[in-house]
Amino acid sequence: MKKIEKSELEQITKTNSELAEIKEMIANIEIQKHQALHNLSALQVEFKTLEDELIKKYGDNILIDIRTGEITKKEDKE
Repeated sequence: MKKIEKSELEQITKTNSELAEIKEMIANIEIQKHQALHNLSALQVEFKTLEDELIKKYGDNILIDIRTGEITKKEDKE
């Protein structure tokens, strides 16, 4: 039975292992991306809920400085 040279076998085996590692790395990145997108979506829902509560309490014609909590009236643009 004919075989490839030992150095060729080592090279192809090494390259195949590196490919598998990179594929696994990409899969892990995609999982992290999916989790991050899920977290982003949940935070957007939470933010909208908080925003709706503030609008209900203070009205929809206000601006809130999220650094200081200061409330100002929106200026009407004519």
